Amino acid sequence: MRQAARPILLATAVFWAGALLGFFLTIEYPTLEGFFISPSMRTAIESKHLWTESLTRVAPAASSRIATNNINVSLLAWGLGLSLGIGTVWLMLFNGIMLGAIAAACLRGGMLPPLAEFVVGHGSLELPAIWISGGAGLLMARALLFPGRYSRRVELRLRGRESVQIVVGIVPILLIAGMVEAFVSPSAIPGIAKAMLGLTLSLTLLGYILSRGPDQPADDHDDAPWKPTA
Repeated sequence: MRQAARPILLATAVFWAGALLGFFLTIEYPTLEGFFISPSMRTAIESKHLWTESLTRVAPAASSRIATNNINVSLLAWGLGLSLGIGTVWLMLFNGIMLGAIAAACLRGGMLPPLAEFVVGHGSLELPAIWISGGAGLLMARALLFPGRYSRRVELRLRGRESVQIVVGIVPILLIAGMVEAFVSPSAIPGIAKAMLGLTLSLTLLGYILSRGPDQPADDHDDAPWKPTA
């Protein structure tokens, strides 16, 4: 995964740029909320409740549904790398804008702290997993745009192999995040406990990534031509 560090950082930066853009634009132009806030969400915010409170009543089914949705988003972010990265960048930007707009709406309604309390637990895994999948997509885009010492076909095969390993690795992360979002995030557990859980999960994920050691060079012998090509 370390070989994809720069694409992952780029995907993360695009996401947060979108989040800041969505937040400040929605603060300045409240009508933009309508693009991201459903009527039921708006009603919940106005009544000083989060629209996520109902998850506790259907937690098992919600966990599966949430994990499936997040896996689909991650696979899409990865697959769109074949669009020269344009689709991946747009997906990162759009999801960031959506988060920023929702945060602005909750701030206006006095519900930003409850939103943060809801997100901090599962978001510590869910958000990095989406950034990582976006980075995996951008890794393939880099092979298409800047193939390096081999042809684009060979570079795409090599980088594609690496990106598949990355995406497969985030599936269990998203399954755990889905369970936390369904069972813990909307519960009555104190916010400090949710924050500590989020911190623990973040440090565990970071420790896992760092403990894997430096990436081994890809085995080019089966895929590379006898001579490097432009």
